[in-house]
Amino acid sequence: MLSELSSVWQWLQVSLSMVRGIWSNVAVASVKKPLSPEREDRSDEDARHSSSAEESAQFCQIPLTIDIKRRYQEKTERKVGDMSAQDNLAPGPSVHPWVSDGAKRIRFGISAAAQSWPEMHDLAQMAEGLGFDSFWRVDHPLLGHDGWTTLAALAAVTRTIRLGTHVSCVAYRPPVLLARMAADIDAISNGRLVLGLGSGDMPREFQQLGLAYPTIQQRQAALEEAIRIIRPLLRGETVTFAGTHYRANGAVLRPPPVQQPYIPLLIGGGGERTTLRYVAESADISSIAAASWAGGAYTPADAGRKFQVLQPRCEEAGRSYSSILRATQFGPLILAETEAGVQAKLDRFPKALLAFLEQTVLATTPGEAIKRMQALVDVGFQYFLCGIAGNDVETLNLLAQQVIPALLA
Repeated sequence: MLSELSSVWQWLQVSLSMVRGIWSNVAVASVKKPLSPEREDRSDEDARHSSSAEESAQFCQIPLTIDIKRRYQEKTERKVGDMSAQDNLAPGPSVHPWVSDGAKRIRFGISAAAQSWPEMHDLAQMAEGLGFDSFWRVDHPLLGHDGWTTLAALAAVTRTIRLGTHVSCVAYRPPVLLARMAADIDAISNGRLVLGLGSGDMPREFQQLGLAYPTIQQRQAALEEAIRIIRPLLRGETVTFAGTHYRANGAVLRPPPVQQPYIPLLIGGGGERTTLRYVAESADISSIAAASWAGGAYTPADAGRKFQVLQPRCEEAGRSYSSILRATQFGPLILAETEAGVQAKLDRFPKALLAFLEQTVLATTPGEAIKRMQALVDVGFQYFLCGIAGNDVETLNLLAQQVIPALLA
């Protein structure tokens, strides 16, 4: 198994180089005026692996010039019949206002992975200008720029867009240090951070970083211990904890995060015995998607089943199901006006990379993308994280001009 995953890692590194070369040399024409700115345990590896999927084929600089911010912010109210009564949620002590603010709105975020810093800087500012809700970085320091370092820089050059990790591997940094980093970026951004956590699942990356690669069960247990340290720290508490994997002795964050009431926490994946329990107990946002490493929600029916499991888990934890924002990802999203245009873009990706990304790849025409996303909204998703490969300007134009307006109508 480890040898197979190591081979996948090598494929990813080769594929990443190929994708970079492809998109740096291919000018993709815009269709319109440019825009402005389980096994349960296998499922429980989930969104930790999704970081590497996004890292392999995601965003590059995207020149945009049309402002859809007003349309995005004012037309995101869903039809009353489309909302479950349990989604009619007011903010409270156990509900983060970012979650309650979006209970009746479909929202969109984008993410970045392999760009140069100038490209990432421009993309984040463009996304903010367009009115996207969030901008995400992965945590694979040997597949591109370090996610946390670049988030700190982005926090200083943006003003309103939320910033997040999707997801940060708890094995790469001690939990108290990770909480300190999160609090500092939250302060730099004036309270805009979302912290996504995962256990990590790339053995080759662990090896390159000089770390032992534990079993799935050990990594899951380590994630749970890290959450038990990080979550109270981000709420201003003093933490003393002695676990099998991590310890803290009187740790407290001074200065604390500035965000009130606390920094929201994302936990990815759909493992029904372990991951969804973590989500119910501790998360503000759940992220599941159509890959074995992202929760195994290959169809709307799969996602619906995961949500049916999550609801009683929330009851067991004494929380409202609606206190958790429900997200999914496309990595990457590939759009073109015709099927031939879609296929031409797909042909630029190494087959091994597309196989690894599984069904998180959404490659289709705008009309079909609208149908696909609407089906996911109907089953209960509230949030889309859309990956755009390289310099695919056409996909961004079609997403902003056709797909988003149709979903928000």
